[in-house]
Amino acid sequence: MSPGRLVRLSARSVHVLDRTRGDGPTVVFENGMACPSTEWGWVLRQLPEHVPYVAYDRPGTGWSPSTGGPRDAARSAADLRELLHAVSARPPFLLVGHSVGGLLIRSFAARHPDETHGLVFVDSSHPQQLERSPRQRRTTPVVRQQMTTTWLRTALTPVRGRQSRDSPFDTLPEHLVGPTRTCLEDPGMWLAARREIGRWLGSWATDAGRLTEAGTRPVSVLTAGRTSRTDPVHLDLQRDLAGLSPVSRHRLVEDATHESLVMSAEHAGEIVQALAWAREKEGVHVRD
Repeated sequence: MSPGRLVRLSARSVHVLDRTRGDGPTVVFENGMACPSTEWGWVLRQLPEHVPYVAYDRPGTGWSPSTGGPRDAARSAADLRELLHAVSARPPFLLVGHSVGGLLIRSFAARHPDETHGLVFVDSSHPQQLERSPRQRRTTPVVRQQMTTTWLRTALTPVRGRQSRDSPFDTLPEHLVGPTRTCLEDPGMWLAARREIGRWLGSWATDAGRLTEAGTRPVSVLTAGRTSRTDPVHLDLQRDLAGLSPVSRHRLVEDATHESLVMSAEHAGEIVQALAWAREKEGVHVRD
């Protein structure tokens, strides 16, 4: 059973966790790769009740059914805008992206600057990370192979024969752990993740790189300290993200991993604080 609701759009259904009544900019969450919308469970729990938000699952991920056709950056931005309209989310939008989700919020902001209040990057991917980081170039094929292995394991192993494995999602609020674990045993989700790697290496990174500045919209960057210690270039890339706007805030969360920065109760408060900071800023929304 899904923790949210399915919203029917023109050509697909989308699973959402949302609260569209409230004050100020609507917070829009873009998930990391192979991460259902429940990854934001602690963040959503800690958001003040007056803050409107929309978290959703991309096609084939979480509880959103897979769809056919191209899923390039332009299509992703258009689909997100259609979803926001369908759930009556009011602009301006404060866009929040974890990992590869950081690329997608840049693409959306570039296409809809008048509807974008600001950007919050949570240990985000960078358009040039493979060119600039030797470690990223080495580990990306490994990640792709891991997703292929997981896809085959879930597809070929009967549900009763699957062994429970430790997962960063186990740190989510208790009521979300079971549904999320069930979701992660769906081979379709890992097939969708494999496809997203190709999109990330293709149009997603290239398209995100076209947004070279965000005007004076607020930009907040949260960086996982443990990620930076394993890859020093990562910290330089994160500083680049903060440089998208003169109205920026960059915080290094020393003991956070790429996953725990979002999925642990301990670090979720950092994201909530970053959202509060960005929502309070009044940038001059000039067209980029």
